[in-house]
Amino acid sequence: MVVIGLAVSECLLTLGTGIFRGLRLDSFESHPIIIARHNSRLLLMSIITIVAPAVLNFASSDKDKDARLLTRIAAIALLPQFFYHVYFLHLTYTRSVSAETNNSPEPPTPSSTESKTTLKSLRTTALGILEDSYESQLSLPFSLVLFVFSITLLLVDSIYITTSIESSNDATSTSFVPLIIIPIALSGIESILSIAMADEELVPYVVEAMTWSTMRNLFIFGPVAVILTWTLDASIIMTPDGFQTVVLGLAIVFLFSVLHYSPAAALGVRRPYGNPEGLFLITSFFMFAVASFTFGKTD
Repeated sequence: MVVIGLAVSECLLTLGTGIFRGLRLDSFESHPIIIARHNSRLLLMSIITIVAPAVLNFASSDKDKDARLLTRIAAIALLPQFFYHVYFLHLTYTRSVSAETNNSPEPPTPSSTESKTTLKSLRTTALGILEDSYESQLSLPFSLVLFVFSITLLLVDSIYITTSIESSNDATSTSFVPLIIIPIALSGIESILSIAMADEELVPYVVEAMTWSTMRNLFIFGPVAVILTWTLDASIIMTPDGFQTVVLGLAIVFLFSVLHYSPAAALGVRRPYGNPEGLFLITSFFMFAVASFTFGKTD
């Protein structure tokens, strides 16, 4: 219940931070408050779809059967959220392309007296972009190594949990719920640290970063937990041990660094897809849905 409380607390912290920033800007329709309202609703929906199976599973007489049913209900409940995020990503991309088109300068004509100056400025800008792209490429190998290492940590951690902890004789949940709730709690700590370390001019954007961090962790760790629990046919208890917490925390830190600071320009990725939340979201949801509908089935 402490872990669940942390997840709910982050939702309230997200909304509270947005309202606080909005009051300082003297506008309830400011960017921080709009983002806070939008993402808090999504975060609350996610928490409900996660906590409900765990709560109902405690009161169930046939835990194994009901756990399978509830995981499928959770997958269906996430459908509206999934399609809404896909639409949101598409809408953001469309608007960004439209803004770039409207802001693009007119090409200089041969008869223009300022054509040489314009061409020189365009050349300088292009060289600057090329230099920035080259500098980003220098960190690409390190980012790839860090990404592979973080994914390995996730797999090792999940396999360790599902194979070494047995709970068949305990009155605890045997579903994948712990591996989803724990990252949400840890991402709450990540959000608080982000607020503490953010510069004053960047604070209005912390609200958006906080909730995207939670959503990203939710859609990454959830499918991993479901699939490994299903394939290994193992049980999970609600209480994590020290090894699990440390390794999972490191994995979150590494993934956070890669997803937010990876050289998107070197990979040829345009904004807003510079950070691959959309790709993770789409891929992991289908993994989640497939695993949920096949979890616990026997021949």
